[in-house]
Amino acid sequence: MNPLNHGSGARRRPVLLTGASGVVGTALRSVLAPWEYVALVHRRPLPGSATVTGDIRAERLGLDRSAYAELVSRIGGIVHAAADTRLNGAAAQLDATNVAGTRTLLRLATDANVPLYYVSTAFVHALTRPENAGRVLPYAESKAAAEESIRVWGGDHVVLRPSIVVGDSGTGVISEFQGLHRICGAILSDLFPAFPSDESGLVDFVPQDLVARVIAAAVRGELPPGTCEAWITAGHRAMPLEQLIAELVALAAEAGRPIAAPRIVSADLYERLVKPVFLGALPEELRRKVTALFEHVAPYIAVRSPFPESPAVITAAGGADADPGEVLRRTMRHWMSTTGHLGGTARLTTQGATS
Repeated sequence: MNPLNHGSGARRRPVLLTGASGVVGTALRSVLAPWEYVALVHRRPLPGSATVTGDIRAERLGLDRSAYAELVSRIGGIVHAAADTRLNGAAAQLDATNVAGTRTLLRLATDANVPLYYVSTAFVHALTRPENAGRVLPYAESKAAAEESIRVWGGDHVVLRPSIVVGDSGTGVISEFQGLHRICGAILSDLFPAFPSDESGLVDFVPQDLVARVIAAAVRGELPPGTCEAWITAGHRAMPLEQLIAELVALAAEAGRPIAAPRIVSADLYERLVKPVFLGALPEELRRKVTALFEHVAPYIAVRSPFPESPAVITAAGGADADPGEVLRRTMRHWMSTTGHLGGTARLTTQGATS
């Protein structure tokens, strides 16, 4: 992989950053210098950033030929973080953004002769696990298909695979709440009497600032030589599901809103007992939201074996010395404060994903 330095001390050409207003993109913008990137924006303006307005689902990003040629000559790389992150999204819609959109960026990388840094997800690994045999995971499947397009393309690239992205390791702040926030929020709101998972489940999450540092290191050519993929995961440090539940019970008590710890139940018991008895008794709107959390988000939360990890990459990006328990506590304290859980009714939604 060629770093984007053009001579000693020379300023690099900026990378084109897609998904700049998302969770990963927002964190990355905080560690990149303003001249290091140009943000591709579609709907959300980004004051203070150099931008290009376009759509990854359109030919030439929706740009006319002149504007596209100018972009080709301007950039020194592409960081592709834009994605449809709906875990329960229709496969065709996910593919239109996550697969076809990636191919649009590959054409741009070819035309500009620049490397691509692709933000995938560690959950592509979960697709190959025996416990997921027969399970439909359309979001992860679309990201795996995008990765395959990159391998077929064959140009310079780094595939970056973060696990669940949570708040900043120091503050817990995040630009948009994700799937783990919603699962933990439902537990803190005492909506889950049971959690469908394996008793040995592990919850792998990483703070957004670590993810941003690894991507920035890739862009600057600071990763170990020959790196073409990087797992941004907790790996062997992933938190057991039982510990996560215990942390949430302690947080609820700290906030003066004690809860009962939900039981960890098998998928079979969930289908036979929890779904018809407990969920069936809930009001329709709440039943719909809790069902979506159970059936679309929960499978992405707990895994039975650790994800692969890339310790040399993490070290090159500044390490991951934050305690997972403290990261979780800061993340959920921020959620509690932002949603009003500390003084009112928390808002539960089901959109969003792991990365």
